[in-house]
Amino acid sequence: MGFPITWHLANESPLRQWLEARLPHVHHVPAPPLRRQRAIVPRRWPDALPAWLIGMAFDWRLRIGIELPDDPFGTTAYAGWCQVRDVVSGPARFTDAVLVSDRGIAHRNPITQLFAAAHQARGDDDRLRDEMQLARIAVALARYEDCYRGGVRPSEPLVPLGAAPDLPALLALCPDAAADEIARLTAAARRGLAPLFPAESIELNPDFTARGTPADGDLVIDGLLLDLKTVTRPEIQLEWLWQILGYVFLDEGRRGIERVGLYLSRHAWLGTWDVDELLSALAGQDVAEAELRDEFLAALG
Repeated sequence: MGFPITWHLANESPLRQWLEARLPHVHHVPAPPLRRQRAIVPRRWPDALPAWLIGMAFDWRLRIGIELPDDPFGTTAYAGWCQVRDVVSGPARFTDAVLVSDRGIAHRNPITQLFAAAHQARGDDDRLRDEMQLARIAVALARYEDCYRGGVRPSEPLVPLGAAPDLPALLALCPDAAADEIARLTAAARRGLAPLFPAESIELNPDFTARGTPADGDLVIDGLLLDLKTVTRPEIQLEWLWQILGYVFLDEGRRGIERVGLYLSRHAWLGTWDVDELLSALAGQDVAEAELRDEFLAALG
């Protein structure tokens, strides 16, 4: 498996060099006003949790609020728990809902517990949605996803909890201030993302992995590939547009993605573009996805 697109963008790779030459004109991209956009949910100082973890947790909060995964074992959070488990007690074999390590220790994975708790917290006609509980669940899922993406650091708070932490201990890793911040980001998203709903089709955490390049996005909603950014400064970064367009190129038309978008969660700001219009703006001339896809894949190598 090769490097993800984000690695290529962060380094002087052939792909980045191609993008800089072919799609450099971010100032040509039409977008709603951003310069004076006020943060509806300002960043807390000092942070209750690192800003990047708040961002990942907000992504999870939206996902579990829209639809719980049918297969928890196929999620990035489960993959991260497997890495934590291997550090704590060694590799395991799967037996029903129980994993038995090479040391003979049986573990029930916490990811299924977190999704079961999310189902309870989502509420129904008789129960109100428990936003603070959902926020804590989202933080736990984000911590496990971070272990999947970046490895298990010695300082990782999940490690002392062991391979089979009880749910209260897992949720206690999220301070009240962080849960409140995620709840307010969610409330802002109900307004900011309202133009996209109701939707006929929603794909959560779509997998664009192709040609040896790992890649997964945030949401595909009715043919719109949406990337969520929980950032302090209201701006459109060129690398963000390259990233989502890279996913479109890797998709090679399978999902029929016609539009891409960015959502800045602290500002409840939504910007969407037709794929060909965005490519033409960045290129400074009329181009189409099909024209550039082969060049992109060749540069990716």
